Order: sequence, then structure tokens, then C-alpha cells
Amino acid sequence: MMSDVYQPESVTVHNQNSIHQLIRAMRLSQGEFSLILACCSYKIVADRIIEEVRNRCSLRWREIVLDAKTPTLLTTLIEQIQGEKPDAVMVFGLESVVDLDQFLLAAKRNIEEFNNFSFPVILWVTDEVIHKMIRLAPDLHNRATSIEFLIETDELILFLKSTVDDVFQAVLASPENLFLENTAFQLETGSSRRIELQSARKLLKQRGIKLETELEAGLEFVLGRVADNTTEESRQHYEQSLALWQQIGNLEKQGHLFFYLGSWWLNYAIRQPAQYESACLRAKEYFTRCVNAFKVEKRLDLVARFINFLAEVLHRLGEWDSLEKLVAKQPKINALWLHKKYPNLFRSARCYGFLAEVELAKFQGNNVIFCWQNSETIQRAKRFAKKALDLLDEAKNQVNDCTVDPESFLDWERSFHQGWYLFSLGKAQQLSGQLQAAITTLEEAKAITQPYYDPELYIKILSQLRQCYFQQKDYLIAFNIKQEQLAIEGQYGFRAFVGAGHLRPKQQVTNLTRPLHKSPGMVAPEIYASPRQNDIDCLVKRIQRTDHKLTIIHGQSGVGKSSLLQAGLIPTVIQTSIDSRRVVPILQRVYTDWIQELGKNLTQALKETQSFKTLPELNSLEKILNQLKANSDRDLMTLLIFDQFEELFFTLQKPHQRQTFYHFLKSCLDIPYVKIILSLREDYLHFLLECNERLVSLDIVGNNILDRRVLYHLGNWQPEQAKALIQKITETTPFQLEEPLIDRIVHDLSEEFGEVRPIELQVVGAQLQAEQITTLKQYLQLGKNPKAKLVNHHLEDVVKDCGRENKRAAELVLYLLTEENEKRPLKTRTDLERELKVLAQYPLAELERLNLVLEIFVRSGLVVLLNKIPEHHYQLVHDYLVTIIRQREGAKFISDLTKEREKRKQLQKWFTVGSVIVSVVMAVLSGTVMWKWWEAEEQKSQVEEQKRETTLAKLNATYQLLRLVEENQLDASVKIVRAGQQLQQIDRKNWSETEQETRRHLWRAVYFTAEQNRLENHQDSVLSVSVSPQRLIASASSDQTIKLWNKNGKLLKNLKGHQDTVWCINFSPDLSPDRQILASASKDKTVKIWSLEGRLMMTLRGHQDEVKWVSFSPNGQLIASASQDKTVKLWNRNTGELLQTFLGHQDTVLSVSFSPDGQLIASASQDNTVKIWNLDGKLIQTLNGHNDEVWTVNFSPDGELIASGSDDYTIKLWKRNGSTYEIFKTLKDHQAPVNSISFSPDGQYMASGSSNGEIKLWAGDGTLISTLIGHGGAVNQVTFTPDSQTLVSGSSDWTVRLWSRSNIPPKVFQPEYKVFGWGASFSHDGKAIATPSDNNTFRIWNPTQGTRQLTVRGHQNQVTGISFSPDGLIASASLDKTVRLWQTDGRPLRTLLGHQQGVSDVSFSPQKSQSGQLIASASLDKTVKVWRSDGKLLYTLRHDDAVTSVDFSPNGQMIASASRDQTVRLWNSQDGTLIAQLSGNRKFSSVSFSPMDNHLIAAATDEGSIKLWRSQNGDWQEISIITPIGAHKKAVYQISFSPDGEILASASEDGTVKIWDRSARLLLTLQEGANRVEWVGFSPSGQLVSIDAANRVSVWNMDFQEFFENSDIDQLLEQACDQIGDYLQYNPKVDPEDKRLCVSVEPQVFSQPSILTAKADS
Repeated sequence: MMSDVYQPESVTVHNQNSIHQLIRAMRLSQGEFSLILACCSYKIVADRIIEEVRNRCSLRWREIVLDAKTPTLLTTLIEQIQGEKPDAVMVFGLESVVDLDQFLLAAKRNIEEFNNFSFPVILWVTDEVIHKMIRLAPDLHNRATSIEFLIETDELILFLKSTVDDVFQAVLASPENLFLENTAFQLETGSSRRIELQSARKLLKQRGIKLETELEAGLEFVLGRVADNTTEESRQHYEQSLALWQQIGNLEKQGHLFFYLGSWWLNYAIRQPAQYESACLRAKEYFTRCVNAFKVEKRLDLVARFINFLAEVLHRLGEWDSLEKLVAKQPKINALWLHKKYPNLFRSARCYGFLAEVELAKFQGNNVIFCWQNSETIQRAKRFAKKALDLLDEAKNQVNDCTVDPESFLDWERSFHQGWYLFSLGKAQQLSGQLQAAITTLEEAKAITQPYYDPELYIKILSQLRQCYFQQKDYLIAFNIKQEQLAIEGQYGFRAFVGAGHLRPKQQVTNLTRPLHKSPGMVAPEIYASPRQNDIDCLVKRIQRTDHKLTIIHGQSGVGKSSLLQAGLIPTVIQTSIDSRRVVPILQRVYTDWIQELGKNLTQALKETQSFKTLPELNSLEKILNQLKANSDRDLMTLLIFDQFEELFFTLQKPHQRQTFYHFLKSCLDIPYVKIILSLREDYLHFLLECNERLVSLDIVGNNILDRRVLYHLGNWQPEQAKALIQKITETTPFQLEEPLIDRIVHDLSEEFGEVRPIELQVVGAQLQAEQITTLKQYLQLGKNPKAKLVNHHLEDVVKDCGRENKRAAELVLYLLTEENEKRPLKTRTDLERELKVLAQYPLAELERLNLVLEIFVRSGLVVLLNKIPEHHYQLVHDYLVTIIRQREGAKFISDLTKEREKRKQLQKWFTVGSVIVSVVMAVLSGTVMWKWWEAEEQKSQVEEQKRETTLAKLNATYQLLRLVEENQLDASVKIVRAGQQLQQIDRKNWSETEQETRRHLWRAVYFTAEQNRLENHQDSVLSVSVSPQRLIASASSDQTIKLWNKNGKLLKNLKGHQDTVWCINFSPDLSPDRQILASASKDKTVKIWSLEGRLMMTLRGHQDEVKWVSFSPNGQLIASASQDKTVKLWNRNTGELLQTFLGHQDTVLSVSFSPDGQLIASASQDNTVKIWNLDGKLIQTLNGHNDEVWTVNFSPDGELIASGSDDYTIKLWKRNGSTYEIFKTLKDHQAPVNSISFSPDGQYMASGSSNGEIKLWAGDGTLISTLIGHGGAVNQVTFTPDSQTLVSGSSDWTVRLWSRSNIPPKVFQPEYKVFGWGASFSHDGKAIATPSDNNTFRIWNPTQGTRQLTVRGHQNQVTGISFSPDGLIASASLDKTVRLWQTDGRPLRTLLGHQQGVSDVSFSPQKSQSGQLIASASLDKTVKVWRSDGKLLYTLRHDDAVTSVDFSPNGQMIASASRDQTVRLWNSQDGTLIAQLSGNRKFSSVSFSPMDNHLIAAATDEGSIKLWRSQNGDWQEISIITPIGAHKKAVYQISFSPDGEILASASEDGTVKIWDRSARLLLTLQEGANRVEWVGFSPSGQLVSIDAANRVSVWNMDFQEFFENSDIDQLLEQACDQIGDYLQYNPKVDPEDKRLCVSVEPQVFSQPSILTAKADS
């Protein structure tokens, strides 16, 4: 029974009370903001309520109806009100907002800003809106006053009847082939009527009301009709409606349901090509029953309406006889007869279209020789097609008589029927020899037909059009159409593999019987079924993060970068909201007129979002940037995607052109909610280095555009991934492969490299489909190497695409792109032209065809185009093609070439007999030929040398890319060892510059490669590592295993037993191997004890949650474990007995450590604290200070320090003070959470690992020494070997890495007193350095011991420069405008006055002149002053801006001054005359003469460059410098020559010291840290010292004699192989060819001397 509450009287009373409540709430809120929710799900009720409120309430309110695309409530209210002051605002239409979730989230986000309104806002909401608001924006709902209005049951039933009747009337009144949009019934998604319809049915069920059968049947039809007509839900509603109408016995209504079910199955057939025929047969069955039902009811008018649909299915099934009979030959009642009885020109036109197709089918089935002019069949087809087109044109003029939207109806006819008629006509024209007419007709058909409407038709048009162009010999156009056809077939599920083209977003065919719009793109199955889906997920996460504004996707050619973006990422982000914002992706691939193109792409993307009603013409950068800012204001996130970005470097060849783009890039990155993706081939990555403060300063990425956090690598697929992909993409297409065939294909594709290249899979797969090979038996019938045979067939197809007359040219080009030994050389077009002239029979003709052939080869994916300057290069896509091509063409071409030469010899002989004069001429020519032969031999030698140079240059470049960009030290070493081996065959007295560069790289690899080995066998993140006293290594992983390795990296044991992630592993400290055990902690809540043989000895159970850490006591008898259950537990190692549980932490305990004496335990927790306990479980102390989770804690070996690392990016050192620990130092150098800290056993060092993949090495007191980079994921644990010489790390990149401490320079100390680097200077004996310090002083101290000798006071402002004289005086410059002279014990001598502003530098002459010892001082007052040591001013030299640095030449005859006026000036020191002015277009910061060369000078600039000049006969010329990979990224503060003048050191704001040779070639980068390096200098003995802004002093003792003069390549190779030998031997991922790299290198039999023998200590 119906509840009384829904009786009319009860509903009326309730609603009256609600009206009173609403009016009262509005009156009480006058003058202030309040939110009122008027909850009513039915418009009829809401209209009545509002009218009654209007009659009873005098308040003046404003009504606002929301548009479906309304982005936010706040902006809508602001725009609509615009200064008005209504008493209230009523807002309607929330239920119709398309993106309601984001609308509510935005309102929640802006909740405080609503307080600026001075009136109540009444939101009329439905039950669904209320439920969403409670879920998504509870704060908004809680703040509002809710008032509910009800509807009576009788009204609900009346509403349902009215809606069903309206829909039936509209459907019957509309043309049969116009599937009315739901807007025609006011039932579109989100409309109030549709929401009311769904709610009414649900509400009636809740009230226990059963509908009448006829109303239920009608309602089921309506629900099916308004649902997406392609879904199972829609079909089920139709079937339920049909069953009810059959129960009632209404045959006419059954006929309509038969029609809709037939339409559903026809749509299904087009959407599911794999089930096309069976679905069409189902559709035929329903359409036949539809027609028969109306015949029985004698409703011939309805038969006329629907008979064409039965004809359509017969057409698709190819049942031509049945189709012809149904349309024209069936006695009495056929389609044409019906359309004359019930006139309808559109239906008649469709019938003639069917008849044209019937005639064309008859011709195709005849298999007789065709006579073009006399074929009656083709002529009838043309007549029928033209008749259909004529009737259609006539019908268009009558469409205004229709009761529906005429434009929608005409769209249908143009997009579908007219396309078919034109296709039939074009096909008939082609068959009758009217080729040009056929092309014109088919192009028109292509233009008006939409593939998302009927892809089968569109594909047929493309296929026919391609044939026409090919017949007309327009081969390139034909090939482009072929590529488009393949892409469309893949996009709509007709084809599993698309060949070498870009994947496109997956598209669904839209409803066959409606004027459709293109559906939004979906992720292509090749993407979501492959590892690329993981890449998309990672990229989306990057886009979501605020610290990832820029992403650079890089990978090999053919790896699928463009497909990932277009077919995967873009469809994903369009359907994803980020931070409550819709994402607007803009894809750019054109860079010729990139500003205009970007403006068009941005405009198009914004039109599709419909967020802007009007858009300006975006034809300038300023307008584009303004629009991006407007997008941000409109709650949009803009994603700019620049694909194939390498094209920019070759399109915009001048630096200033690219600089415009880079500055635009920088501006975009500064706009909120603008993200940028650059995608390019990995071999062009280094081109981006010009963004690192050369052409632009990208501060947002730290001026390091190739930072690992910016780069995103896209690689090939593993075999199992490729198999899963093939299975997925073929299952929904008509092309089904049996599993054994898939296994064999994957095996063949991955056989060479162990992985599958996406482009190769697509090419081979496309050929399989072309030849319809679906079984392993068919595949093996291809021969011994079926994959090669398929590729050969693919080659033949591509050659055929070039046309018959171009076949020889195409084959020649393929042959010329190969060499012996499976080499595929790089060839320019000029190379190919030259070689074609030799091989070709008719060279000029072949040259004319070269452009076409190369274009088709590149677009087919067969040949790769490498954009290079000044000329592009071409290369075959893969090595295995070489053998195939040379087997196909080689012998033939050699034979042809021999015959051609014989012909020319005969011709030459004939001419020789003819004349003596000709003989003489020929003799001369013969001599010329001999000379040419000798020249050719010489050129051959040069070519061989050039090949070697090219190989070395490539290996050198690869080494630098791996080392500096990818930070892959070991693989870089492998490359340079391979290069070094080539040097063994060369005369070492005549090395070229490339060969010298190779040796320098090898030297650097030997002495500066910290990574020594890489252990790879885990299948997931390595979470923990431990080293035993015997140097065994244990690693624990998320893959639930523990692995044991020997010290060389050989895998010994694989321990399995845990049921979940293993968080931690630790060896016991026992020195005896017999007592050595392992303890592991796991997510499975257990601690397990293992023997070294891998035997599980016991399992410790007791924790209630994950065990995060396990640690042994120093004596090995106790085990401490830390757990997510917030406890630490203490266990007996021998018995497994639980001894103690430590309670006190408020969150997960992440780490636990014993003190060296074994009496204390420190634990680190997610509650941000470290706690110290005694062994009885008593809490001794809580260390507070971290602001986030503390991941790691460790005692120093002497127990004096505790180190803790946290998610707050800091390390804290706590120092023992009696029985407690106090904060001693906070280390803030990490840029990410600190996961692990370890002290070296000798206590001299500390290492830490963080989530950004960095490892930092510190002195024991917390002074940063170096940063180790190489891991590709978070560093989860670091630990030292027992001898403290090797560091072991485990990472989320699945690897364990070993780092040699001896190859991690320098020695570092941090003085207790303050030292500034600017203006520092070595004493002449090298025993002291003088540096500016705090309190206007400078200090003199020993650089080896770090001890302070003297503090000198006297200046009134900061000291800026210090210089020692040869005879022991000291001069100091200061911002107090003075230069002061001092004795060596710090006693003042005199003050030099005269400068008008601060003095920036001071320098003594190297020897006394006629005037005595000279002093030069540089000042901010734009002058240099030269003084005698007695204080007399000799003269003043002038610049145009502040002078920053001054230096004397070695002979004292010249003074060099550097200035901010962008010049270095050279002066005669005796009289001050200007010798030369050297310009640099940058402000200079430092200048220095070579100490051994009066004619060589170096200067540094504020933008990171170094300039050198050399004098020849008094003429100073700049030494040309090519800025190398690894140049400084920021200002250079100081440059300094070594004592022998051979090398130059530079100190920079970018935190590095770099070493250069005297030609400014970069030799080494000595990485300091994140702090700017203020000074670098050489002592007289060659010791190198630098000082940074963090008060760190770094000392290198480096024997550069070894670097420049050691030509013993054999020794360097021995040392290099000694370092990487274990990696080559035991790492499973090393290339098999590289495994034997060091076999020929003799093992080292000497003790390697270290060139890094720094003596500094703290």
C-alpha cells in the first residue's frame, strides 16, 4: 500500500511548510550571504512552488539558469550579477551541468569567496545533486540550509504517461532514418525531464506502485530509446518492451520494436568487425520481422518507411539477388513501388543507389575481358548512381516540409547516402576508363563522408581513390591515401596492425540511424593493452604534480613516442580532471610557422571545450600567452605538447630564432596550470643543452633541462609484454591469430636483442594481415626465416608503391643504403645521387625519381630520415634488412654493372680504331685515369681514416651522453674502453684531436668513475642492502626475495620464504662465517633468520603489522625489529624468544639501530621523532626536531653522534652530551626525502640516500664531500663495506650499485671560522691562503691542515681581494674604497687612498720594475689605479663600467683589467697606455694571464662562458671555442691557470669546478655541490683548492702531467678493465658483444697509484 505521507493532502501540507521555511530563510539572510538548498526533483512541482513563493513574498530576487557547460558557480554569479543588489538569487539547472563533479568541487574550493555576496543564494537541486554534494563537497552541504519539496504519486504516473506519449508521437512523426537526438524529447543527458523520468520510476517502485502493462511497455521503450543506442542496456530495454507488447498483442508496436532491435544489431555489426556477419544476420532477422509485422497490419505506409533498412543489411551481406528482388523485382510490393505509392524522394534515391551497387557487383563477378565502352552493366551502374544523386538533389529542396530539424536531416543524407552514391558513380567511372572524372567524384565522396559515421564506406572510398591515383601515376598521393586507409582501419577496429604510421585515438562508430557527431577519442588498444599504459599513468601523475611543469619524453626512432601522445595521453587527459580543472591538450608537430600553427591549435582545442564564447585571433606570442593566462582563470589546465621536437632545430637553424621559442617556453612555465611536454628522439637530446643558460635561463628546472626529473625515457617492449599486446589488439578485429603463431612471432621479433621494437611489430603484423596468415603452419610455410620473408614481402610492397617505372630506382636506392657485413651506412642525398650515376642505366631518369622514392621509403618506415646540418641523411631502419636486400638485389646489380662496363669498353675500342688523333687523346685520358686511380687509392685511405674518426667521434659523443646526460657511469666506461681499444692500433705520435679526446675521456673514466659494479636480478624495487664482514652482499626487494652476491657481483643464492615485500635485510656482525646469519623483515609481519646457505632457520612472530626494519646488536646476540604496529621488539638471536616490547611511538616505527656499546637502541618513526631506549625497554629520550616522518637512524662508530634522516629533506646530527643527545647540526643539502644514512666503519665518512636517486657522501662531521648520481629511482638504503672503501646502495630502479670511495674526490673540510672565496690568494710558497672573512677581516690559514694562522683587522667594510708580493708583502682591497698594505705578520704598513667607490680586486706585479714594486687595484668607480709600493699613485686607467678583476703579465710588462662594460683591456704597465681592447658581449668577472705565457690571457663572464685570447705579433685574436656538453650553467666567478700554464680551472655559481686545457676544451668537471663555488686556485706546487658559499674548502692533489703526457693506452685500458671487469662478467644485462670487451686486455700486475692524494684533513 501507498504510504499516507504521499497522499495529496499530506504532500500539500509538507510543501506549504517548506514554502514558509524558504521565505523565512530568505528574509533572515537579507544583507548577508547564506546558502539555501531547495530540494525538488520535479520541474512541475518546482514551477508551482516558485509561483506560490512569488505570490506570498515581497522580496525581489534574480533567477539564473545554468548552462550545461557552466564551469563554476562563483564566476557565473559574478558575471550575471555585475553590481546588482537583488534581495536573493535563485539558481536553476545544476542537474544539467555536464561536469557536475568539478562544478561542486570548484564551489567547495571557493566557499570562502561566496561571503563577498550580500544576499542569499537558493540552489534548486535534485536528489542526485544532493547525494553528489554530500560525497564531494560535504563542507558546502553542511553550510547550507536544506528544504525539501515532495510530489504526489498520481502526478508521477501522469508524468510518465505524458512522457511516453510525447516520445512515441515524436518518433512516429520523424523520418525513419533520422534517429532523433534526445533533445527532441527534452530527454538529453542531464536534462531535468530525463532526471525526473529516471527518478519517477525509482520512486514509484519505492512506493510499491505497479504500472499498467501498456505503460510499462512504453516506458521500457522510452528508456531504451534515450539510452545510448549502442549499449547492452538499450537492447535489454527494447527486448523487455517487445516482450510486453507481445504479451498485450499489439503487432504495430511490435513492428517498431523489431525495427529498433534491428538497428541496434546493425550498429553492433559496424562497431564490432570481428562479429560483423553474425550481427548483420541478426539485424536482417529483425528488419524482416518488422516489415512482415506491418504487412500483416496492412500498414504499407510503415512498410515503406522501414523496407530500406532491410535492403541496407542485404547490401552489407552481399546478398545481391535478394537485394535486387527486394528493391525492384519483387512482384507487386517492392521498395521502388512503395516509394511511388507513398512518395519519398530520399527513399527512392536510396533504392537507385542499391541498384547501382548490384550492377557493379554483377561486373565484378563475371571474370570476363572487359570492353570499356560497350559494357551495359557499367553503364547501368552509372545511370542508377546518377539517378540517385539527381533524386537526392531534388529531395533537398523539399526537406523544409519535414517536421524535424532540416539541417540535421540533410547532414545525415550528405554524410551517408550521398557518399554511397558518389562512391558507386566514381567506381563505375573508373571501370569505364574515365580516370580523372572518377578521381573528382571520389574526392567529393571523401570530402563529405565522415569515417566515424560509416568507416566501411570511407575505407572503400579511400581504396578506390588510391587505385585511381596509382593508375594515373600519382604514386606519392596514392601512397599517402594508403597510409590513411591503414590508420582508419586500425582506428575503427578493422585492422589489428597499422604498419609504420602513427597510431590514432580509438574511435567508436556512431549510431547508424542518427545525424552524429564525432565521439571523443579513446585510448588505442595498442596503448592500453601494452606497457605504454603504465607510461601514460606515469605521465598523468607527472602532470598532476606541481613540481613537474616540464617533461621531456625521449626514446629511439620507432619506439612509439608520437603514438603514445596522440593515441594514449591526449584521450586520457581529456577525460581526466586535475586539481578540479579540465585539461586542454594542444598537440604541435609543425615548426616552420610555429606561432601561427600554435595559435590555430590552441583555438581549435578551446572551441572543443566550449569554455569561451568568443576567442581572439591568436596570431602572436603575446596573445597566446594572454590566452593561456585566461585558461588558468577559467579553471582550465593547458597541456602544450611539442611532438617531434627535433624538427625545431632544423627548421629554426639560427640561434636567435630558437631563442624566441625558448623565451616563450619560459613564459609558459611561469603561468599557473600550464604544463609542457617535449617529445624527441634520444639522439637529439644534447641539442637541448643550449637551454641551460645559453639561449635562455629556465630557473624552474634549475637551468638543467636534462635533469633526470625532467626526462622521461620510452623504451622497447619485453617479449611477454608484446605477446599480451598482440592478443589484446587482435581479439576485437576480424584478424584472429592462434596462440602458437603469436609465440613464434614474439620469439622471432625478440631473438636478436631480447626485446621487441614497436615499429617492427607493427610492420610484421601488418604484413601478416595483408597475407591473411593466422596459423603457425601458414607462417612456417614461408620458409627457413619466415620473419625475414615477411619483411621481404613488405619491401616488395613498398617498392611496388613507388610505381612500375620507378621500380629499378627504388631497388637501387635500397641497395645503396646497405654495405657488406650487415652494415647500413648513413647516406646523404648527394651520396645517393653520386652512386646512382654509377649503377643506373639511365642516370638522369633515376635521379629525377629519387625524391619520390625517398619520400615513400621514409613514410613507409623502411628508411629513417636523420635531420642533420647542412644535409639530411638517410638510413635503413634495421640491420637485418641489409642481408635481405643484398640477397634480393646484390648479384643482379653487380651483373648489370659488369655488362654496362663491357658495353662502354666496346664503344671505347670502336672509337680508338677510328683515328690516331683519338688514340693520342685516349692516351692522355689513360694517364688521367692512372692519376685518378692513384687519387682513388689515396681517397680510400682517407675514407678508412675518416671512418675511424667517425666511429671514435660517435663513441666519444655516446660516452658524454651516457656520462653527463643519462648519468650512466658504467655503460659510459664500456663505450670509452671500446673506443680506447681502437687507439692501440694507431701511431701515438700523430694522434688527431678526436683520438686525443678519446684518451682524455678514458683517463677520466679510470680516475673519476665512482660506480664500480651494478647488480641486477631483482624484479622490483631493492629496499635494503647489507654487507657481511666477509664482504658478501645481501639485498631485499619488493619482489619478496632476498639475494646473496659475492663481492664481485656474482649471484650466489636466492632466498624465498616471505609472502610479501621484504623491507629490510641485515647480516649478523659475527666474524666467523660458521656463525654468520641473516635477519630479514617483511610486510608479512614476520622476521626470518637465514643461514648463509639459504636455509630458513627460524621465523620470529609477534608483530601485528608489517615489520619495517631489523638490526643486530654489536655482539650479534640480540635482534631489534621495528614495525608498523608502532612497536620495537627485542629478540634472542639464538632461541627466537621475545625479550622486550618497546611502546611509546604514536605511529609506524621505520628504523631501529643499536649503539656501538650495545646498551642503547635508537628508533625512528612516522610520528616525526627519534626515541632512545635502554635494553629494558625504558624510554631514555625523545629527539624532536624533524617536521615529517623519520625514515632512518644510525649511531656513529664511536657512539658520539646519532644521524637521522627524514621526509622533511634534512639530516639531523645529534651529539652526545653526557647521557643524552642534543642537536648538533642540520644538513639541508638534499632535495628530496632522506631514506637512509650510514656511517663508514672507520668513522671518517657518512653516506645518505634520498628519493630523487641521489647519494651524498659526507665527512664524519657532516661536511658535504660529493653527490653520486646514477640511480634511476629512489635510493632506499646505503651501507659501507667493512674496509670503508666501497659504498653499496639499493634503489627502486631494481638495482644494487657499488661505488668506489677512492674515486670520489676531493678531500673536504669546513673551517670553524668564516672564509669567503671571492678575492682569495695563495702565498708564493704555497703554505698559506689568504681569504676575506667576516667582520671586515681577512684570514691567513694553511690549506692542507685547515688551521688558522692569522686574522688581519683594519678595514671598515668587506674585504674583496688579497694579493701576496714576491718579497712577502700583502695587499688587501675593500669596499671601504681603500687598498691596505701589510707585513706578513699582519702589521699595517700604509693605506692607499684615491678610489671613489669600493675596490674589487688588487694585484702585485710579479717583479720590481724601474719604479719599484707595482700594485694595481680595480674598483667599482670604473677605474684601475696603479701604485708604487710606497703608496704613490702613478696613473689611473678608465673603463665604462665597474672593473671586477686585474692581473699582471708574467713579465710584468702588461696589466689586464676585466670590466662589466663587456671588455677586457690590456695596458702598458710602465706608462698606462692602452695596448688592446678585447670585447666579449658579456660582463666579465675575472681575468688571468697564463703564468708561463705573456701572450695568452683568459677571462670569465657572468653567463658561464670562458674566453681566451692569444697574441701573435702584437695582434690579439680570440681563440675559437665551441661550448661543450657540460659547460657552466651560471656565472663564472674565478679562473686560474695551473703553475705550468697548461690547464685552467674555473669556479662557478652553478656549484662546480671545471678544468679546461689552454684551448678552452673541457677536460673535467669536479662536482662540488649545490652551493656556488666562489674561488678556485692553484698553489705553486699544483695543488688545487676551491672554496664555496657553504664555507667548504675542497682540496685536490692532481697530477695533470699524467693527464697530458701519459700516452700509455695499454695501462689505462688495463686499469679501466680492472674497474669494470666484474660488471662485464656478472651483469646479465650487459650486451653479449661487450662481455668479451676486456678479454684481450692483459690483467693488471702493478699497484695502481692514485692521482687523488689530497692531504687535507679536518
